[in-house]
Amino acid sequence: MTLQQLKSSGVLRNFENGELVNRLTEYEENLKHTDYLQNLEMNHTLNNVTPFLLKHFRATVKSMNREEFNTQKLNGSLLNYSPDLIEELYNIYQLSSWFNNVGLASMI
Repeated sequence: MTLQQLKSSGVLRNFENGELVNRLTEYEENLKHTDYLQNLEMNHTLNNVTPFLLKHFRATVKSMNREEFNTQKLNGSLLNYSPDLIEELYNIYQLSSWFNNVGLASMI
């Protein structure tokens, strides 16, 4: 039985443990929030990150890991290096939850 089925059937009213009902409700809200964040991240990537990468990087660059995200190694992959370009890339990534979760800001 899914959580939606439990809610729809009214079975949750029969639970004596209110904490369990609270946890199930909290779990459902966390799932909704996670879905929302994933959609935001996907839209940001598709609308901002991907166009920037396609415009300024060689087609062979598929992703950047922590070691590659510095001007020395980026310089070899960029079509045209400039400090302004690096700042633009930094600003684009700054808007993503991935950027904030892995602490990319502290590596630059």
